[in-house]
Amino acid sequence: HIGAPPAAEVPRFCAFVTNTLARAGVNELILEVNYQCRFASHPEAVGANALSADDVRRIKAVCDASKIHLTPLFNSLAHQQWRTSGLLKAHPEWGEMHGSGIEPNKFTRSLCAKNEAAFGAVREMVLELAEAFAADTVHLGCDEVIDIGVCPKCRGRDTGELFADWVNGLVRALRAKGVRSMIWADRLIDIRKCTDGGRSAGYSASENGTFTALGKVDRDVVLCDWHYCEKDVYESVDILTGAGYTVIPCVWQDGPGAKAFTDYAARRGGDRVPGFMLTTWHNCLDVMEGYEGRFLFSGDPTGRRGKALTQLKRVFDAYFPASPARDGWTWFSGAENPFDPVEGKGYEPRDLLETRAQVVLGNTYHLLLRPGPEVIAAAGGLHKFMRWDGPILTDS
Repeated sequence: HIGAPPAAEVPRFCAFVTNTLARAGVNELILEVNYQCRFASHPEAVGANALSADDVRRIKAVCDASKIHLTPLFNSLAHQQWRTSGLLKAHPEWGEMHGSGIEPNKFTRSLCAKNEAAFGAVREMVLELAEAFAADTVHLGCDEVIDIGVCPKCRGRDTGELFADWVNGLVRALRAKGVRSMIWADRLIDIRKCTDGGRSAGYSASENGTFTALGKVDRDVVLCDWHYCEKDVYESVDILTGAGYTVIPCVWQDGPGAKAFTDYAARRGGDRVPGFMLTTWHNCLDVMEGYEGRFLFSGDPTGRRGKALTQLKRVFDAYFPASPARDGWTWFSGAENPFDPVEGKGYEPRDLLETRAQVVLGNTYHLLLRPGPEVIAAAGGLHKFMRWDGPILTDS
């Protein structure tokens, strides 16, 4: 899963598909297009630097040549928060919170699920997207629908029915063209039965009742079940496969969490779990630069984005052994083999990232003398003491 490139970067993106994704053994690419395509049906919603028909054909041809199945993604209900493009930018009256007097969720603004004009526009756009990409599958998004059942049209209605009706209407339109549908699965999961906790609690599972759509949403829809933390049990796998759906576990940049989730899904899901998806959730250009080995960017003074992409690359290399970026990998270190550790004094973690260092060497005898084991233990261990998220090798 990756965001679509700006039109000017299509040649570079095609090279990335050929030289990195294909060589690594990737066989499916979910390309999040949203409004970055020159839709003829609704040009008022198109973003800047959008893909032309020629750009789309070029990306499709490269994926076909690389034996990578290409599925375009269009966020069809929530995540309409773009300020410079999108249907809500052009038609704010189609928003779920329009006329409700309630402030919308700023991260996941939604269209009204009962607005016929909004649904008609989305239906036209996803059909146009399927045709442009010559796609046999379209991902309809539909994650993190927080604002639903609030506007005057929807108030008092069952949120699960609202959600299912929206999804199924699009599924029927695509099926009539021979196209299958995918959605993110979080709205079908009851937060009381499965939660990741913390900041993602209300996003990774539903607390607004949409989970009653489970079983009402067409069972031909492929559910992309995302969890980005390590747990012993991933209840959603059992819930979703038990309801008769095909489920794709989706992971991100937490290596141990990714392994725990995919192992659990493979063990419990059987034939209903045909594979897994690695999501990126970073700007497409940043992802490409990250895989090219440049993990610090202008406008990223803290190095957080670079650090996140470093972690993401470790997960990628672990799952795709043929990745040209590695010669060996372990879950516990994430270092390419062979590697040389770095030993030095007075460096900040971002200085080490800038040198593309993979492993830091800690001299155990010197650490014993200063700062001492008590200080390191009080800080939460050597990683937290050093503010270093990569592997550490100790000697002496």
